Amino acid sequence: MLPDLTVLVALLVGLGALQGAAADPARALLGSIACFVVGGALSRMALARGQAALAENDELLAEAKMRSTTIWPFVAWIAAIVVFDWGPWVHAHVPQLWWIARYLVLFAPMLAVYAIGWGSRAILEGELIRRRGGIAPVRTARDGVRRGLRRNGIVFIPLAIVIALTDGLWLAGELGVEGLRIFSLWREASGLIDIAIMFSLVLLALPWIPLIFAKALHAEPLAPGRTRTVLETAAKKINLRYRNIMVWRTGGRAYNAMVVGFTNRTRLIFITDALLAAMPEDELLAVFFHEAGHAKKNHLQLFLVLFFSLSLIFYAATGPMQELGVPPWVQLLLHLAAIWFIILGWVSRRFERESDIYGAEHASVLDPDAPAIPVPGLPRPLPRGAAMMVRALERIRAIVGYSGSHRHGSVEDRITYVAHHAIDPGTRLAHSRAMRGLKFGIFLAFLAGVAFTVLQMPDEVAHAESHVLATNALRDYESAWDLDHADDVDETEKASARWRLAFDGFVNAAKRLDGVDDYWARQRLVQHSFNAGDTALHGLRDAAAAKPWFEQALRLADEIDPDGRTWTRVRFAAHIELGRIKAWAAEANPGERGPDFAETLGHLAEAKSLAQLDAQQTGRASTLLDERLRLLQATYDGARGEVALARRALELLAQLGKPGEKVHSARQELAEDARRELERLKGR
Repeated sequence: MLPDLTVLVALLVGLGALQGAAADPARALLGSIACFVVGGALSRMALARGQAALAENDELLAEAKMRSTTIWPFVAWIAAIVVFDWGPWVHAHVPQLWWIARYLVLFAPMLAVYAIGWGSRAILEGELIRRRGGIAPVRTARDGVRRGLRRNGIVFIPLAIVIALTDGLWLAGELGVEGLRIFSLWREASGLIDIAIMFSLVLLALPWIPLIFAKALHAEPLAPGRTRTVLETAAKKINLRYRNIMVWRTGGRAYNAMVVGFTNRTRLIFITDALLAAMPEDELLAVFFHEAGHAKKNHLQLFLVLFFSLSLIFYAATGPMQELGVPPWVQLLLHLAAIWFIILGWVSRRFERESDIYGAEHASVLDPDAPAIPVPGLPRPLPRGAAMMVRALERIRAIVGYSGSHRHGSVEDRITYVAHHAIDPGTRLAHSRAMRGLKFGIFLAFLAGVAFTVLQMPDEVAHAESHVLATNALRDYESAWDLDHADDVDETEKASARWRLAFDGFVNAAKRLDGVDDYWARQRLVQHSFNAGDTALHGLRDAAAAKPWFEQALRLADEIDPDGRTWTRVRFAAHIELGRIKAWAAEANPGERGPDFAETLGHLAEAKSLAQLDAQQTGRASTLLDERLRLLQATYDGARGEVALARRALELLAQLGKPGEKVHSARQELAEDARRELERLKGR
């Protein structure tokens, strides 16, 4: 019942890509659709080639094609996200105010192409298992899709709940619930809140999870009779408390058992109908005690603690990894690799081994005086419980026709270890020490996660409060723009006060991060500093107040990235505005060789270099950046006396926006800057 690793990666990559806007919307839409169609077609082709390989008795090739049936959907999804900007296209075209609509649009094609892959795999897997003498768990493509949805429901359902909840809270905040708006801003600034939400929901759902499993698996209580009586008696022998023993109805196609539930009152023990029919009573007891071992050894609780601890540790490591230049997608893969290979791999296999041992030690609890049983290949007989566990594992392997799984390990290794543990004191001692070490390691991971979180809390609070201040300042900025362009004179007079609020908000947002020295603080300080300068220049029209903030934005950006490959457009805009401020200062001392003129030319040269770098990074030259360069050039020309040349350029730029236009945009702001420069040239 574990989810597919590719599905986990696909979901997280999709969520991470839901930002920005596609550079070419038409290409993004058509290219993404083509990826999904081709991915589905390749999955079906893999099915056909696998069936052809089986017809030629090439089982290895058929296995390879079976795996590729679900790899192609993943490749198609990654291509749509990375190459064709499917996530940015959805982000730009589906409003967030439509609640969860953008997530439905984002993931619907992924589910469709994965459904094709699951159906294709089910057909080929069934043919391969039946060819080897086993009983296939599914028969049709539709069964395969159902099984894929059920298997990944453990991810889909919690993710859907979290998305619906957090998106709903954000929407309520936007609609006027101020407390929820502030909460959403805190959540945007601190990933710890998301971790807290996720685990709070898990804890709240724990009492209901066993019942959800029972409903999803069409399970029902094991009917009264000898089998139930034997299992209930066995449970009493080891003081195992549970809510019920359930029959997992699979139509006789699945041989499995599991325990679900964290507490005695909620715990359900599931055994499939096929396993009940195929297992003799003594072997069934071995399987039952294996599942009991998971409960008695608290494996589910330890899994939850370890997952929670690793989430905290990886969150704490995000900033340092960013500073080391580790891309976000690599960080994501590292986190998923830790979950898959450590929690669901290495740790899970050791828990399964511990449960095998528990089952072997207790399988004969109802007949403690039973003699040992000789087992072929071993130097001496095995205790009856261990022999029953070995036989149960061998029977499942023979019936199902597979040798193990990532989470459980190979059946051969499990059989060998159970046997050696039963007859070799050295193996028993090593196992005991290994399990103590593992559980102590989980405890240390928990302490580390909590310690990192406690140490981070002051900085997390500072980040959140700074983000709230900056967001409120941005709202004041937009409001001030609207007031500045209102038809009502009384409203325009209020604009100055609102511009002041916006400026103070950005300044306070920057100051709130004083003393916070981490990757995210330095990044946010660049943006807050630039915004403070921009507000002072375009709103308060105070060049003296704007200048130090633009200079600080450039200095911080240079400290973050001396090579100048990040914050390209912010650096560009800061150089443009500083160049204009220097050109205004130069008007008091006209002359080509004055220091202010030289500095203006220096800013112009830096801005041109950054515009070229931006074109390299985006693959196309930006018209807006070229226009801003012409604005600075015209300002420089006007300052040095080339009034006619400057006026011609500025008049063209002023036509890019309509006078009095109320909609704030970069182009409108550029046009207004040009009109103000023209005002400066009047009378010259």
